[in-house]
Amino acid sequence: MANAAPGTLDPIIVDSTDPAGPAVGLFTQGFFESCLRALAPGGMVIQQSEWPLLHMDILRQMYADLRGAGFADVKTLFFPQAVYPSGWWSATMARKSEAIGGFREEAVERRPFATRYYNADIHRAALAQPEFFRREIGAAP
Repeated sequence: MANAAPGTLDPIIVDSTDPAGPAVGLFTQGFFESCLRALAPGGMVIQQSEWPLLHMDILRQMYADLRGAGFADVKTLFFPQAVYPSGWWSATMARKSEAIGGFREEAVERRPFATRYYNADIHRAALAQPEFFRREIGAAP
């Protein structure tokens, strides 16, 4: 992010390895501060954030670092990932200068192609958080 001009990026997507070895730096408040500087108003950083049942320590630290970097809102979405032992994985996103909310629901309903899984209800449900996670992270419902 150090080479991006300030305020020029809309999304930053980080699909790194686990926060070990060379990837440790991608899970720090300093990295998230660099992302925040590079993002345009309303821009978002999205990063893989491990298996919540085993790695809550990583998620707690990510939330603290993202909030400490100055992001306006942080949310985690959960999804099936059959190649991992738990079958469950997460991605955490943080938004600059505004809350993470709504989506283009009308565009979803009018999409010009068929889907077998995705619809507006699935999209809304993607950000539902289990109660244990809310308590651990201190997230609002």
